[in-house]
Amino acid sequence: MTDNFDYEQHARDFLSYVEQNTLQLKKNLMKNITYNPEYFDDVFHDSIIKVYDYIMNKKTKIKSFKDFFFLVSKFAYIQEDNRHKAKLSRNIRDYFINNDIEQETTNKEARKEAIDTLFKFIAERLEQFFPSNEVDIYVVYYKLKSGKNSVSYKKMANITGNDVKHITQVIKRLKKFVAEDEIINNKKKELLDL
Repeated sequence: MTDNFDYEQHARDFLSYVEQNTLQLKKNLMKNITYNPEYFDDVFHDSIIKVYDYIMNKKTKIKSFKDFFFLVSKFAYIQEDNRHKAKLSRNIRDYFINNDIEQETTNKEARKEAIDTLFKFIAERLEQFFPSNEVDIYVVYYKLKSGKNSVSYKKMANITGNDVKHITQVIKRLKKFVAEDEIINNKKKELLDL
């Protein structure tokens, strides 16, 4: 069955929406993050490109531009913020070489890097067995859950334009696979037994 939906027009509609609502979108993001003017605008603009590319490359219909953009931009901002904090932490650590503080900071950074690597590995493994749009739902859901963000199946359904039953089935099916897959479990042991 051929999908007659015009994804190019949908992507242009998204850009028009952003153009008309930039101030509100920025406000929505600012009130949910620790604002840093050094990289806020870069992350905001990169997020516009990410959503546009997501619509075009994944052939995805976005039900709510506002909610989907917020999710993408907040996630991107948190990642950028974490990168800057890690860099700052490394700079501070330079002052505490051979001190207990240095060891504790190194362990936290190493664990965070291991978790990021594990998420990437799990996503790549899942894409061998499941459609990429389902893998995206699973990865976004658990990345948000692993941070300090509150996200529910219902919220994911609203953002992605799917029904709650579909989101629930996708996440449960992929979660079961991840729990039972020997390759993933071995990778978890390898990466998280720091």
